[in-house]
Amino acid sequence: MSQEPPGATENPSTLAFFSPPNHSTSEFPVAGISTPANSTGPIESRGVRLALLAAFGAMFFWGLNYSFAKMAVAEIDPFAVAFVRVLVATPLLFLALARKGEARFTASELKAVVPLGLSGVLANQAFFITGIRRTTPAHSSLVVALLPIVVLVLANLMLGERLTLLKVAGMAVALTGVILISLSDGWSFSRETLTGDLLTFCGVCAFAYYTVAGKGIVPILGVLRTTALSFLVGGAAMIPLALPAMLRQTWGSVGVRGWVGLTYVVLIGTVLCYLLYYWALSRVESGKVAAFMYLQPVVAGIASFLLLGEMLHGHFLLGGATVLAGVFLAERG
Repeated sequence: MSQEPPGATENPSTLAFFSPPNHSTSEFPVAGISTPANSTGPIESRGVRLALLAAFGAMFFWGLNYSFAKMAVAEIDPFAVAFVRVLVATPLLFLALARKGEARFTASELKAVVPLGLSGVLANQAFFITGIRRTTPAHSSLVVALLPIVVLVLANLMLGERLTLLKVAGMAVALTGVILISLSDGWSFSRETLTGDLLTFCGVCAFAYYTVAGKGIVPILGVLRTTALSFLVGGAAMIPLALPAMLRQTWGSVGVRGWVGLTYVVLIGTVLCYLLYYWALSRVESGKVAAFMYLQPVVAGIASFLLLGEMLHGHFLLGGATVLAGVFLAERG
């Protein structure tokens, strides 16, 4: 949810956006699809260290992305932000394909990724970027951390994966954490953030579907090709929603903070993070890379305090720890 969105996981079948676990599949937060785990054999220790450093960098910059996205949508229409993100990312993805001599595609390939483009790019981007405007970066990062839980449920419904008792218990614990972070100081639901949290969760659901539905496509087309085509389809579908917002936006009135936020979301939160994560996954096991995903809510919470002055209350800290504990249990169930 891109928010951005964005890990690898190991659920017997597939897992998602921001999660970890073992080594059966790997996923990309930016595109949210899984692919068979890399098994390149022994890798030099220096190469492993560099790959893990790249993974840490991706997670760190993604953690900051929530605050910069908040800065961007404070001055720019959320749909305009999402559209600019896709406009920049799509040609760069195809440029990467062109360097491998794989930029051409067929109508059947494009048709195959339509559900992925509509869910993982259009719906996920739209819900994330509109949700971040109505909630805090810290809240958004923790709601996104629920993605592995939603994938577990969809994998059960769509792929027939078995839900163990530990997985169900983990889901219950994680959902309890979400309830806690949505409370205000008086232990009642905060209207200020609840709408944004729900919108973000809708983005998580869209991305979860994207992840599970992509399980049968990625092994055929490959991760980078599936990602690029999904961005192409999702970007095209976004035009009717986002183009009017682009035209209405008074770009001349956008201040320095708005431009800084937009630049970060597009160049760092999308392009750089995707490349770092993709490079890391090509060199080490997906489980090791995905483990860094747990740092995102921590980085997002600290960044929202330092960059936006948003306070982290006790119920949020308790809820955050509960969410991460639930996700951890569910992934190992």
